[in-house]
Amino acid sequence: MPSRFDVFIAGGFPTHTYVHRRFTDPVSKRMRDPENEITEAFNRPGMIVQVSGPSKSGKTVALHRMIPEAQFVKVPGSSLYSEESLWRIVSAKLEVRVDRKATTQTTMEKGTEVEGEVGLELGVVSLGGKIGGSGKTSQERSFEHAIEDDLFGAATDELLRKGRFLFIDDFHTIPSTMKRYVAAQLKAAAEKNVKIVLAEVPHMADDPIANLPDLSGRIERIEFSYWSAEDLVSIAMKGFEKLNVIINESALLAIADESAGSPQLMQRLCLDLCKELEISEARPAPERFQVRLDQLNAVFGTTIRSVDYSASIYLLENTPKPAAPRVFRAKGEGTLTMNELAVATLSLSPPKINIPFVAQRDSLEERAARLVADDKGPDRELLAETFSQMTEVAQNKSFKIPTLDFKPHRGVTILDPYFLYSLRWSGRYYDLRMIVDQSR
Repeated sequence: MPSRFDVFIAGGFPTHTYVHRRFTDPVSKRMRDPENEITEAFNRPGMIVQVSGPSKSGKTVALHRMIPEAQFVKVPGSSLYSEESLWRIVSAKLEVRVDRKATTQTTMEKGTEVEGEVGLELGVVSLGGKIGGSGKTSQERSFEHAIEDDLFGAATDELLRKGRFLFIDDFHTIPSTMKRYVAAQLKAAAEKNVKIVLAEVPHMADDPIANLPDLSGRIERIEFSYWSAEDLVSIAMKGFEKLNVIINESALLAIADESAGSPQLMQRLCLDLCKELEISEARPAPERFQVRLDQLNAVFGTTIRSVDYSASIYLLENTPKPAAPRVFRAKGEGTLTMNELAVATLSLSPPKINIPFVAQRDSLEERAARLVADDKGPDRELLAETFSQMTEVAQNKSFKIPTLDFKPHRGVTILDPYFLYSLRWSGRYYDLRMIVDQSR
């Protein structure tokens, strides 16, 4: 019988709980099937397939459903720090025997007689050479210098021979000085019909073309979005059915809400719910559970122990630090700086990845007013300025994936569901949220 660890998998391919999603195209209003689009794109010679979607939205899992993970040669963008990095990494992973050739450099020294041989082994190739000389007044030293001969050609030929796919994850994390060079290499590899996949977050999806306009028309973009509550609940339904367990729908919807569009987070929360309910493996007969609110809160408290965004939160709270910060009296007790107030607006219920700026119910402006004691938050200009500064911090000083993006006409988009979860279930912002929720 399968265990809960077999069924709910947050960091790998979910064999029992995979959900095949389809989307409505915003332009044509027709249903799209990204999996079919991936297959179609790979059948077009010379194309680079770019899988674009929010962080932890399941785009890589969908890719691996179409093509076995073993077929990919995966290279993190952040590892490409020199002109040779890409093909060195690919060659190492494919165990490519790179041809090398030797040059000889000779120096002369007087007064010594030397004769002998030296062997030089580099990588997978062994080189031999002679060091020698004769005569009473000179010594001749010869040194072998290994030179890699067409590393690009050897690596791309091996990719083609083995039918492997080059997978570059997070192109935007490639050092800025290397991006144009890597983009040119990808173009050359695509012209040889090497199958190439780029995985990227939406707000960086134009990065390859921006660094090499010649790639325009050569990239086939397959877009993924965050998951709907209905799709997330499907993960839970499939998994608990496999465990022969029935969970009340209200509990599954609450977990889906906290997952904030992320199937990875949904998988983890379902796994921790199994732990809370003492479900270690499939039940021999169907068993029904009515999950209580205190049990749900215990699950959310368990999951937060594996999610730590304290460093990112600290940066948003403290950068830039104004000479005379504006301070607001918070509901309950204590005060909030302008930056803290802005961060706190993101943590309020209901959990949302996209929060409008103004003129709508549950906007950033309305949330800010709910957090302060007199229900009067900052003016729009100050709120917009604060979120603009926080966006710059989040995208330039944060970690691998920026945490948020703000545009006045659109509002805030939270780019990492785990960041939102961390805000909602840990530290001071959890306490503030509880106070505000109870006052509604």
